[in-house]
Amino acid sequence: MGPAVFLLSILTTAGFGSGTAAEAPAGGPAVFDAAAVDRIVYHFQDASVPPPYHRSYTIDVTQKSVRIVVDSYGDVLADEVFHVDSLQFDRLKQILRKSGLHKCQLDAETGCTGGTGERINLYAGEKELFAGNVYHCGGQKSGNLCGDLASLADAVKALIPEIESLLQ
Repeated sequence: MGPAVFLLSILTTAGFGSGTAAEAPAGGPAVFDAAAVDRIVYHFQDASVPPPYHRSYTIDVTQKSVRIVVDSYGDVLADEVFHVDSLQFDRLKQILRKSGLHKCQLDAETGCTGGTGERINLYAGEKELFAGNVYHCGGQKSGNLCGDLASLADAVKALIPEIESLLQ
């Protein structure tokens, strides 16, 4: 099994938790209480490239902190924690509400290799409210996550000072 196929199998098996999230009626937003979210975890899986160039990362945001762990095929290259204030977290939750994230069925993977993946997990305490993923390859998307993930991902990444230097 090649790296891209392995990645896709991981991404497509990530499902929804047993929280209050539900499949969206007629493709609309998922039914989860964004106000209850107190932790947002965003994961970016880089393409299959040689280790010196591979940068996958996980950003874990709570009401008080944001942690980024950057790795290259499992070797941790950076692990940093920064302060988040309540205003920043509230703004992030506003973007989450506006994102319209919901469970969907995107086109099935069609043999494309070398793409990137994104995953989002939302929690209230230890309870997972929502989880979804999308795999980008060859200009196509597959997975089970629809909505404006890009805006939420950009807002999450903006909480990391000088994120670009951590990804080098």
